[in-house]
Amino acid sequence: MIIRRSTTTLSLLAVLLATTAAQIPAAYADEPDFKNDDLIQEVFSTPETDAVAWEVLYSAYACVCHHKWVMVDTYLMEAMKQGAADQMLQSRSDLAYLCKGLNIISQKRKQASVTEATCQAQVLQALLISRYDSTESGIDALKRVVVNNPTYSGIDYLKRKILAMEFERDCKPWMTPPDVVQVGGNRNRFSKWSLSKFPLKVYIPPDAVASKVRGYRAGDGQIFRRAFELWQKQSSGKIQFIYESAPDKANIRCGWVSEQKQLALPDAIGVCTRYTGSRNYISKADIQILTFGKERTAPTSAGAQFRANSLFETCLHEIGHSLGLNHSPSDKDVMYYRAHWHPVIAPTGRDLAAMNSLYLTNLYEYISAALDATYRRDFDGAVLQLDKAIQTKPKDSQAREAICYCLERVASDAMHRSQYETAIKALTKAQPLVSDGASAKAKEILDKYLHQAYIQAGRQADALAMEKQNPALATTHKDGAAFLDKYGLKRESLPYYEEALAKHPDDLAIREKFCFLLVLLAKDELNKNNDPEAIALLLRAKDLLRIGMSKEIIVKVISSLQQTYSYGRHYREADALYGAEKAYLPPPPPPAQRKKRTAEEDIADLVAAAKKTHPEAWGDKTKQQAQYARLKQTYKQYAAALRQAATMVHQKNESSWAAILTVKLKHYDGKPDPNPLKGLFELRRRLIALTNQDAVISVELQLPLTPD
Repeated sequence: MIIRRSTTTLSLLAVLLATTAAQIPAAYADEPDFKNDDLIQEVFSTPETDAVAWEVLYSAYACVCHHKWVMVDTYLMEAMKQGAADQMLQSRSDLAYLCKGLNIISQKRKQASVTEATCQAQVLQALLISRYDSTESGIDALKRVVVNNPTYSGIDYLKRKILAMEFERDCKPWMTPPDVVQVGGNRNRFSKWSLSKFPLKVYIPPDAVASKVRGYRAGDGQIFRRAFELWQKQSSGKIQFIYESAPDKANIRCGWVSEQKQLALPDAIGVCTRYTGSRNYISKADIQILTFGKERTAPTSAGAQFRANSLFETCLHEIGHSLGLNHSPSDKDVMYYRAHWHPVIAPTGRDLAAMNSLYLTNLYEYISAALDATYRRDFDGAVLQLDKAIQTKPKDSQAREAICYCLERVASDAMHRSQYETAIKALTKAQPLVSDGASAKAKEILDKYLHQAYIQAGRQADALAMEKQNPALATTHKDGAAFLDKYGLKRESLPYYEEALAKHPDDLAIREKFCFLLVLLAKDELNKNNDPEAIALLLRAKDLLRIGMSKEIIVKVISSLQQTYSYGRHYREADALYGAEKAYLPPPPPPAQRKKRTAEEDIADLVAAAKKTHPEAWGDKTKQQAQYARLKQTYKQYAAALRQAATMVHQKNESSWAAILTVKLKHYDGKPDPNPLKGLFELRRRLIALTNQDAVISVELQLPLTPD
């Protein structure tokens, strides 16, 4: 499958997930009695490369001693810049090596020596594991420090750090904000064209110029132009283009190449490069398209028509990038990151909804401001901006997901700083945004961490109230095998765990803690290159698994064993474990049935949009009654026409079926008679005239295929 990407496009999700790692503030103090500047000045005390690397790592160690988690990340990033990659990679698996390097600096500074028993050194190693192996492995290592060092003075700080890391880990997979915008420069700003730039000037090389490119065919330029015109038409004129004969006068410059190696990516068939100005508005865009010579024609090609459709889809896709859209997660969309063997030759309802969100509302400006505020640690300011964002499109599912994700980002950053009241505020606002959504996991995670934030903030009454509503939460902070903690998580602990299991063979909490110990011991053996012993420990853990144990520990055991087999090149055994965790997990519940959207709800939304768009038509009571009757009748006729058309073309009953259908049948709009869908599109235009296009698209996205 051919991959298609935009050189300047970054996913909003990727940007949001990278916020913590890539935009750590230069200075931040968790406690007022600790001066960050003192640490910064210590970094460059010696000129030797190796010494500088250990200086920076020692500063990270000093931050651990003072529980400055944000500063630890800052110094670990600085250590990479100072060429400490080798030291860091070895330190994550060799604590003795890490302590030896830190002692070089501690002796020079006349500080206490660092030993393998030093809790802060173990914590620093765990954070290195989190950065260079996985967050999950780092969390496991930190939990080991907590259990093995119950008298450690910083244990409460460490527990809160673990909670924050778990929240961040759990939240990453379950929300994907609308993938429609790009971040430019060093700030979280969404790139799009300023409305003052429209109509955008476009340069498409004429046949006389483009024919010099091998594979170009006369008329290919018209394909490009038709793609621009389709975007303009689908946007109802909100996006407008005019055409320039000289490239230096154009906002968007188009061109052709004959070889993939001429593009920015070796596997691309089209590339768009966007440039942004000081305010992060797009200032210029360049599009290059592969000419699709004979050697590029797919084996399933139907000849010239297939080539024309493929070119047209590629042009549509790259034009979308030039306007600010990024890749869509849906393979049905023009903006999907892969080309289609059956080309998509019109923007889908999701593509158009993304475009509308970018250009017809202030949604992303508010989200951008919220991200900026989060970066500045102005969490209250971030929440205020997100409140404004939800008001722009309160019923738009993509907008709600994006805002919910940003609130999670605020909560995560607040938890890293033990600001639990702020986290509670953000999580409380996030809850209703996902309660009716498709992801039950999202609500489960938010409930879990809101409950724990209440506990950490000392708000026991609120935590108990949540437990009454959801009894499962009562067990999330209770450890039924806590008595084993006094034996630690060490190899010497094994006899005590075996004894406990022998006395209580059906106690799942004991089995879970035993499995966790075995996984940690297996990692120790892997660090010693003792693969056979690691496999033996993990096989023992697999034998302990039972139905009813937590999914987290089941997946941890199976995946660890699978990885260890792979490390030892036991590929057959590793392959045999794919899906093995399913044997221990209960079958997933059937998907929750969404409440069917009613005609009354649609009409109410349309009336609200109509009053906002045409207030003069809803002046007195008589006018209101007449307009309401006209709008209601038009809506019912349009809904009936959509369902009739769906039956005619055998439209699948899927989410947003009506929006998909209108895009699929768009070529009938304005087509001369005989036109079986002429009435459908006349009704659509009439409904838009009574309300606005945004409201009609919203109805199309939510309309049920079968009436009430």
